[in-house]
Amino acid sequence: MGRNFTGSGLVDGNIGTDPNAVYNSGQLFVNSSGVAFWKLNDGTNDGWYEVGLLKFVKGKGYEGSIAMGQSHAAIIKADGHVWTVGYNASGQLGIGTTVNQTVFQDTGVVAHSVYCGDLNTMAIKADGSLWCTGYNATGQLGLDCTIPKTTFQNTGVTASSVYATDRYTAIIRPDNSLWVSGDNGIGMFAFASANHSIFQDSGLFAISASVAPTFMALVKPDGTVWAFGQNAYGQLGQGDTVAYLNPTQLSTWIGAVATKVVCGDYSTHVLLNDGRVFACGYNLHGQLGLGTTADYWGLIQSSDTTGALTGVASIECGRDHVAVTKTDGSLWMCGDNMYGQLGLGNTIDQSKFQPVGVNVSYVNCYNTKTAVIKTDGTLWAAGYSGHSDLMGISTSPTSLTNSGEVPKFSVDTNTLDPNLL
Repeated sequence: MGRNFTGSGLVDGNIGTDPNAVYNSGQLFVNSSGVAFWKLNDGTNDGWYEVGLLKFVKGKGYEGSIAMGQSHAAIIKADGHVWTVGYNASGQLGIGTTVNQTVFQDTGVVAHSVYCGDLNTMAIKADGSLWCTGYNATGQLGLDCTIPKTTFQNTGVTASSVYATDRYTAIIRPDNSLWVSGDNGIGMFAFASANHSIFQDSGLFAISASVAPTFMALVKPDGTVWAFGQNAYGQLGQGDTVAYLNPTQLSTWIGAVATKVVCGDYSTHVLLNDGRVFACGYNLHGQLGLGTTADYWGLIQSSDTTGALTGVASIECGRDHVAVTKTDGSLWMCGDNMYGQLGLGNTIDQSKFQPVGVNVSYVNCYNTKTAVIKTDGTLWAAGYSGHSDLMGISTSPTSLTNSGEVPKFSVDTNTLDPNLL
């Protein structure tokens, strides 16, 4: 009933007292009473250690339970299967054909989490193995070829999270090392060999990362934020518009560290552990949340309708719009709203974070689309839908609309399944 993975903070007096400790080569076991045990296999402290009662809350979404690409979408349903819908010319739906689909199709792949690039889909199985399908012209699937795939293929590497764009893919592996495959065309991956079609170790370590067409940002394990690539709009946060092809550190914060970074096409947004959000870069649509539409070349704190944006629990970013959930479960968004992706019932851009809804447990954004899982387990979405790729919704609603789908974790309140971890 366990699965191998790297865990952090799963500690008590029997294992350790450091909440930031990471225990590799371990296994988590959940018994019939919901008590979790951590098994160490480090040769020194082998054995099972109780780490407490795990409770799975109905409607609790998680990163990787839903994902959207340029014109397709994927979800993990309660049975653990990956289901996909939308445009399929490159085989990104992983169903063995290139025929578009207007309703979700079962790929038959059982996975813990799923992620989308523009024209491809990646799934992480319970054993940590990474499987990919779809567009592969620059080797971004990491399969040692540039041939597109119409079914999920094993990359031969393990991953804990995936970040994909149109030309390259980045993964964080269980040891927090950052690996990349593909080619962004600007020489950003100076560490890589000539073969860009396999995942290669960047030499960097990260707890969060985000990719854009021409730059990348990451949060290192110490909570510092680094970025590299093109910088035409000041999205690297250096106070200039000079390209940096090597990772360069952004601002530091007294008394706080970063926990997550997300990127739009030309903007960067950083979530701190105290619930504040800082942003920089392109701001034509007000996506920095500053109350203006002027670009900003250095990180500055975002705002909502009540003042400085605070109390943020999670953050996601589309092409030019940003969504956050607060600790009270409320959803707030700002930026580009051409297709109603802010879910406000109109198509007016917003330069400060606006309240959109309540009782939201997870939000996901891509390009001009937004999808949320509410605390009752339902999946809602707003924005552009050209191929029913807005979570199976055929129209392009400007208000959050119920898709009728129920992603994984939306199960009976006390269901215990180690594959959910």
